[in-house]
Amino acid sequence: MLQKLVARIKKIFCAKPSTVECKSNPLMDAISAWNVAKNHFDNCDPDCISTAIFELQAAECRLDAARRAVA
Repeated sequence: MLQKLVARIKKIFCAKPSTVECKSNPLMDAISAWNVAKNHFDNCDPDCISTAIFELQAAECRLDAARRAVA
């Protein structure tokens, strides 16, 4: 009886993790990248403003391209 209980507990805690394939959505990926770039722009140091601007422009271009591909 105890061996069955130990075997059942081992199955619960030593189970192989299930893998879930997540299909990427280009539009959602672009929106996420734009949100990250916007956050970087809003919170950047004055010394890094040009880098944040370029990152935001690139994210906007990616978002525009993804939007056109979906439409």
